[in-house]
Amino acid sequence: MKKAKLLTFLIVLFVFSSYLNAQTVKNVIIFPFFTKGKDIPEASIGVLSSVMNYLKFLPTAKFTKSDFDVKGRDIKEVIKLFQAYDEFIVVTYKKDKETFIYEINIYDRSGELKNSFTASSGDLFDIIDIIVSRLSSYYGGGAKGFALLNFKSQLPENKTFTLILNDEVLSQIKGVTNFSQKIISKTPYTIILRNDETKDIILKKEITLLDNESADIELKEPERKSEVITNIVTNVISTVITNKEVINIPKEPSEESPKYTKFQAYQDIKKGIANYSILENNAFKILKEEALVLDKETRINIYKEHELSTGITILATGLNIVPGLGSIIIGDSGGFLMTILTPYTSFLLFAATVPNNNPGNSTLALISGTLTVAGYIYNLARPFIYQAEWNGRLKELLLFDTKVSLEENKINVSMDIKF
Repeated sequence: MKKAKLLTFLIVLFVFSSYLNAQTVKNVIIFPFFTKGKDIPEASIGVLSSVMNYLKFLPTAKFTKSDFDVKGRDIKEVIKLFQAYDEFIVVTYKKDKETFIYEINIYDRSGELKNSFTASSGDLFDIIDIIVSRLSSYYGGGAKGFALLNFKSQLPENKTFTLILNDEVLSQIKGVTNFSQKIISKTPYTIILRNDETKDIILKKEITLLDNESADIELKEPERKSEVITNIVTNVISTVITNKEVINIPKEPSEESPKYTKFQAYQDIKKGIANYSILENNAFKILKEEALVLDKETRINIYKEHELSTGITILATGLNIVPGLGSIIIGDSGGFLMTILTPYTSFLLFAATVPNNNPGNSTLALISGTLTVAGYIYNLARPFIYQAEWNGRLKELLLFDTKVSLEENKINVSMDIKF
């Protein structure tokens, strides 16, 4: 009994430790990129600066740029000098004709190589994208692309403001100006705008964007009035007065404005598919409305990820030799009940009637035997029925702008019938 309790405690401790490790933000140091070979332009300076400009906003790891030259040194000896960090990135590059080839190596505290990849292109902007995407995927837990934040400031010229993105200073701004920041998609970002003089936070916004999505962020001060205004109600906004400050609070979205953000719609649809809610009519109507927000490429990718393939369906049919086994594996709970009840119930009824010599039972035995056979046939066919139902539901939800011409798939069949 004591051993069982000890084992349970150790398992819980291991799971808890794993959870803590997963939540820990890693401190990562990137050393200057250096060359392999002669007469290579110092392209690494611009590449490293651009890579750092993206990675410093990644919330799952804190990246630090070092000026320490590791060229020709033993990496394990270098690591001993930087024990405050969890992982170490060393990049070398060379040029082969018109192609730059970057080799990225990631080491842990012991000097063990944890990950390695290459980025090659004649265009340094492509190399930046590859490096950022791979590193953000490694530290962010999955493949990611890019999105864009477009900032539009309407701030006073006589005041300075600091724009902060994920606890890192993005820019100091004043006056009217527009600029953009490329960010990593499917990653949560916190945008903060702070008044440098008063240290007041005048804007705080949480945002997550999908691949290639962009968002416009307006930066402006809340309106201030010299006197307290009360009882202001209009058809457009409701106005709250606090310490002579007027804060405009938008009403519920109008019919013209989108009801869902792209990321919210993406999450809801993924959740609806995982929970099989798309098979429920009410939930399906809501999800179909949200799907209108997503671009065609995103919807096609979701469909490809969750469609039921013919190979899986054939496997489920084979497993349904044990009634219901294949159906439950592919998520067909309704089919599981049908494939369980029909053959087993009729078989038990058949088994109960056959041993008796009562002539009246022969008809019942024939019926139950027929039902048993029919139940097994349905049991084997059910995965294909469910595949058509599931994929059809997904197509209706996600591929509503994909037109299929029936004329292209028409098969002409002529039969000569004689009487």
